[in-house]
Amino acid sequence: MVPRPDSGHFTPPVNTIPIEIVKEIFQFVVSHDFHPEEIFNIFEPYNLSLDELIRGPHLPNYASCASPFALSHVSQHWRTIALDSPTIWTYLRVIWPTTKCVELIKLWLARGRSMLLSLSLFQGANVENTHAAEAVLSLFLEHIGRWRFIELSVHENVNHLLSDGSAATMSTPEALQTIKVIVGHQDHTQRAKFYRLLHSSPNLRTAVWDNTLSRIQMGGMTWSSVVNLTLDVIYSYVDLRQALLNCKKLERLVIHRVCDRYDAAVGVPLLELASLRYLKLSDATRTSSLFSNLTLPRLQELHLKGRDHLDGGCGVWLLVRPMLHRSACSLRVFSITDLYVAEDKERLISTLRLPNFETLTRFELHLRYTSSVIDFSTVASESQEDIKHTISTSRARVANIVSNTKNNRGWKGKNSDLVCAAKIALVYEEEAPAHQENVH
Repeated sequence: MVPRPDSGHFTPPVNTIPIEIVKEIFQFVVSHDFHPEEIFNIFEPYNLSLDELIRGPHLPNYASCASPFALSHVSQHWRTIALDSPTIWTYLRVIWPTTKCVELIKLWLARGRSMLLSLSLFQGANVENTHAAEAVLSLFLEHIGRWRFIELSVHENVNHLLSDGSAATMSTPEALQTIKVIVGHQDHTQRAKFYRLLHSSPNLRTAVWDNTLSRIQMGGMTWSSVVNLTLDVIYSYVDLRQALLNCKKLERLVIHRVCDRYDAAVGVPLLELASLRYLKLSDATRTSSLFSNLTLPRLQELHLKGRDHLDGGCGVWLLVRPMLHRSACSLRVFSITDLYVAEDKERLISTLRLPNFETLTRFELHLRYTSSVIDFSTVASESQEDIKHTISTSRARVANIVSNTKNNRGWKGKNSDLVCAAKIALVYEEEAPAHQENVH
């Protein structure tokens, strides 16, 4: 505590900090949790509690401690700085809107002046806040030309604002870089133009496409600049293929669910995603047919997951193996979750022997009772110790952590280590007793 002088005016030490530095601090406070590349549970938003929504990676809401409103009410000095810093008024997340927040949001957007906006609206399942959600969405749409990031989760009660008729009067969001939209509506014919409008930005780099309730064709989307694409509920492989053909710069692809049966047609040309580095199939047992005509020469991370334990992985490896062989890619991370049945064990083992895995830095095999992990990046290349096995039991999970070395016991390299670790995990899985879940 600096003592107040007996005479003269006292200036608090915090007010002696240069204004430029204070502005930088303000900017950090309101934006440090903003991660536009993260999905933030957009596909299951109604399962989140208010506390989970607030604690997750998000933009500041109007009532949070990270809000510019909070910063501007500390002192007159800080208020002057906050009102002269339009960039701190460009990040806003509205969760479960109420009528009380509408005027504050209008003020917030006005103080951002002409700066680009990062906006998020989560309406929630409560239909009683329809009027408030409409008002907030209307405010957002008034500034569509300033959107840089938009995340919408609203239901059909406010969908008239997103109709094709409304889209015709809106300007193209030229500056939009990231879009995550889930709109509840059964009449998909009235929503296509709006979806295409949102996805038409030439600067769009991250897109989340949720077709759960709106069956809109993806083929008409302009995704030539998209780098990060997440797709949920694909109703047509033909539509999916057409959409991927437009993705010339795609580096990261996540596909959650496919509701279409696909048989590789004779004569269909291979689809090469030349820039793709990351691929995750959350329902690999139903999306694995995608591999039939896919070539991924720069793939580094491959994550395959089954929907549940009953699906198994039968047939997946028959398609994954030739895709990897054809692509000649060098994998860095390979993850398998719930993709195993006894009949398919040898196909999995055979796949792990491919040269694609010689450059691997991390291997994960997650089954019902077993998780096997090898992290090659943490092992010193000059290590001469024998390979170590650490097995720990905790209820229904056994972890086999295998450290890679140059040494004996028949394990001469990463390829052999992968196969050996997989065999250990699969053997334990087959022999696990029915009462294993009760083991402590």
